Amino acid sequence: MFKDEKTDGETLLLASPDVICRANLEGAADIMEQRGHCQGRFEDEGGRICTANAVALACGCHPHMVFYSPEGQALTKFLRCGDICAWNNEPGRTKQEVVDALRGAARA
Repeated sequence: MFKDEKTDGETLLLASPDVICRANLEGAADIMEQRGHCQGRFEDEGGRICTANAVALACGCHPHMVFYSPEGQALTKFLRCGDICAWNNEPGRTKQEVVDALRGAARA
């Protein structure tokens, strides 16, 4: 956390980019737990979402931008893969695996 003294005597606490990244990845895991997991698209008719969309919703960006975000980079590094979507779409991938990966990347 960074501390910023404002001119009116108030103190504003700012989170570091690393703290924000970790919080967003934890948020993505929470969103995945709530919405459910899908493959082959960002969101299916039942409202289930893919890994990239969970991160995008947590970060407030478009799913295509996740790959360039600190969160996307952290997840890619944690998974040791080059493509989050390919990892998400592997046959048999489960919601719990996605949640575990997002939480693992947040804590790495």
